[in-house]
Amino acid sequence: MFRRDLKLFFKCLTSALLSFAVLVVICIAAVVAIMYGGDDSNALPKVVVVDNEDSRLSNMIFSLASSMDMVLEIMEPEFMTEEEAMIELENGRCSAVVILHDGFTKDIMHGAEGHGTIIVPSALSAQADAVCEIAKFAETLLMAGQYGVFCGEEMIDEADLWGDYPDYTYDSNIMLFGEAVAGSADYFEIEVMDYSGTGMHTFPYYAMCWTIALLFLVALFFCGLFTEDLNRGMLTRLYSYGVGHAGFMCGKMVTTFVFRLVLALGAIFAIDVSGLSQINWAAIPFLLIAVAYITLIASALTVCFGDGITSHVLLSVCGLLLCGGIVQRQLLPHFILRIGDFTPFGGAKALISPMFGAPVDIPVMIAALLYSVIAVVAIYLKLRFTLEGRRAV
Repeated sequence: MFRRDLKLFFKCLTSALLSFAVLVVICIAAVVAIMYGGDDSNALPKVVVVDNEDSRLSNMIFSLASSMDMVLEIMEPEFMTEEEAMIELENGRCSAVVILHDGFTKDIMHGAEGHGTIIVPSALSAQADAVCEIAKFAETLLMAGQYGVFCGEEMIDEADLWGDYPDYTYDSNIMLFGEAVAGSADYFEIEVMDYSGTGMHTFPYYAMCWTIALLFLVALFFCGLFTEDLNRGMLTRLYSYGVGHAGFMCGKMVTTFVFRLVLALGAIFAIDVSGLSQINWAAIPFLLIAVAYITLIASALTVCFGDGITSHVLLSVCGLLLCGGIVQRQLLPHFILRIGDFTPFGGAKALISPMFGAPVDIPVMIAALLYSVIAVVAIYLKLRFTLEGRRAV
């Protein structure tokens, strides 16, 4: 039986090789499009600064600030006139415009409340509050430093020492600005968090999700392997030779398991070599279990639904969507993401993700075990009903 299964496997593979190659290219292109698609979407957000004061001090401060490593890690600052900046914003060529009005630095230097405007496009309106809070935080830090300056100013005033310290306020604030610029690299360090609670970075997560989808969709090219012998006459003959339900499925599942395993290892090895993610090869048993799980679920769908095209596509597309493999996870409600975790697709994701350093999700793995039991029962009932000549309900 295994020799026949192997023959059918290569027959299916040969006939579908071109289509399969196209599917692989589509999956790779989808990951690239999501990660790097659009108008240079992978670049740092461009923030335009409008300096309406245009004084020597403001030019010095903002030139220093724009060259700071801390700033360059998170955004691409650029200076323009207000008219140019608004054109850039309206045409979607920048993420925000910061307008510093005339006298902005003068107000700061003398302790008066400065006034600036942050403009974000309507598409980013949900982030406007966060941008403003960041600006307020920076203002609070500056005010904390200035508090000491103005306390010293009061002491000079009370002691009538302005003749000895005529430029105390100005010089102190210049020193304060210089310390803020020079010390930023020491006071703050940039940390890149994992992608929305997944335990891994963004690119490996998308690559993993689309690899899982590919492993499920592999079943489309091997439908004949499962359905060609799936009839009462063949099952009766095999049964008379002592080949039961397990023997009928064993060769078919082993060949497709090995094929999927090679694909999965190739994809993960490519991610590891690219340096985009640190692969935990000690967790490879999770990969073996995941590939076996995907093979079992896909086999059950093919056996129970004939060619299973609709079911395989729905499972993959819905799983990708609900797990954040198509739409960014930040844009999906948490309960939607959790529903996605408990789909058959989510079960495969939970089994593979430890290889990328993600934590083990025990509840989802239990759900995957439940899906596996359901798949085994479904295959058994389908084969039994086919052998008995009646339709499964």
